[in-house]
Order: sequence, then C-alpha cells, then structure tokens
Amino acid sequence: MLTIPIFTVNAFKSKEFYCDKMQFNLIGPAPKKENSHFLTSGPVAGISFHIKPAENKELKLILNKEGYWLTFDNFNVTEMLNRINNKIREFSGPVEELPPETHSGLLDCPGGLYILINDPFGNTLIFNEW
Repeated sequence: MLTIPIFTVNAFKSKEFYCDKMQFNLIGPAPKKENSHFLTSGPVAGISFHIKPAENKELKLILNKEGYWLTFDNFNVTEMLNRINNKIREFSGPVEELPPETHSGLLDCPGGLYILINDPFGNTLIFNEW
C-alpha cells in the first residue's frame, strides 16, 4: 500500500474534513490531540493518507499560505462530486482563488473532466478523469 503524507496544523479539523466530509475511512485510532497524526484510506484503492502534524515552522508557514497539490489520475470525478455534495461548498470563482474547504465543481479539460478540492490548510487534491 502506498502512503501519502498530508501535513496539517490541526488533526481534529483534518479528521473532520477527510473522514466526515470526504468520507475517507479512518484506519486505527482517531486523533486524541490537535498535533497528533492518523491514517485514512483514500478514494483510490491501495493508497492511504497519513495525516500528520507540521512540526517545523517553515512547513507551518507554507501550509498557512499555499499548501501543496496532490493529483490523482483516472478517477471517477462524478462519483467524487456525489461523495462531497452538500458537505464541501462549491466555489464559483476562478480556481486560482479556491479558498480552503471548498471545491471547484466539475471542470472540463481536453480529453476529460477534473475536480479540485481544497482542504482546511490549503492543500489541493486534484481528481482527473481522462
């Protein structure tokens, strides 16, 4: 199984977003403190997410300003949209200005569709369907 780290500054808020809103499955115990870590199984078979605290100042600054991007190809984006519908707000502005805890809705690109989802800390998950 591939495990991808996603850094956070608040484990409780991350659990709410990834497990409650995006419906990722919690693996193991739930976080017991704000700076703890936990595992989830993501929407892609064979991939888990290790939600872990940003332990150094530089990483915390990056998360508070811009986050980072994770891209998943060959994904059923309509299914993802149905999964998050009414749980994560759709943002109707330009995707470059996508605020935390919002999604882009379905977008067209040459050869397929995609959806961008921002977590509470500015990390962007991109799901593509080609």
